[in-house]
Amino acid sequence: PSLLLISKGDLVAMAFFFGYIFFNKNKTRRLFLVFLTGVTLAFLPSLLMYYSSLQKYRLTSSDRDSIYTTALIRMLEQPFGYGLGSQNNVIFEGSGINFPAHNFFLSIGLEFGWLYLSLIVMFLAFWLIKSKVHISNKLFFVSYLIIGFFGNAMYFYKYHTLALCLAMLGVLRTSINENMLYLKQKYCQRP
Repeated sequence: PSLLLISKGDLVAMAFFFGYIFFNKNKTRRLFLVFLTGVTLAFLPSLLMYYSSLQKYRLTSSDRDSIYTTALIRMLEQPFGYGLGSQNNVIFEGSGINFPAHNFFLSIGLEFGWLYLSLIVMFLAFWLIKSKVHISNKLFFVSYLIIGFFGNAMYFYKYHTLALCLAMLGVLRTSINENMLYLKQKYCQRP
């Protein structure tokens, strides 16, 4: 359990990375992935209820379930957030646990609100879809974000927004540079 507590985000990110590589090679594999994703989404409420029922059997969960639930509920209550550095206090008021959200996106949502978080997620989705950046670079970035779901990357308690801002500026700069290179190659070719 201790190893999984420390490395679960890394394991999920590696599974995503290698899963993408595996399923991207073949149309049948991609179709199976779409089917599996649909089935998972259809049964998600049942899976969450089953997961919740296992609470009494867990030896250690470091109270993450309570932290995540409290953070999500409190984030939805305040669309403009509670302010930078306030997440520990907000979670403590709701659950009695004095820890940060241990989730990059929940932390941003708590401190700056779900409206700000929605803009960030839309920006990242737009970049992933429209950018000319090579797919392997996008895959590494998404894997890094997945690790952030578990508080292991881009997560500096009070400085995670700064880390996100720097990452997004880097993503934007890379996109602009690659887009300029693409336009230059497209329109400035010699006859």
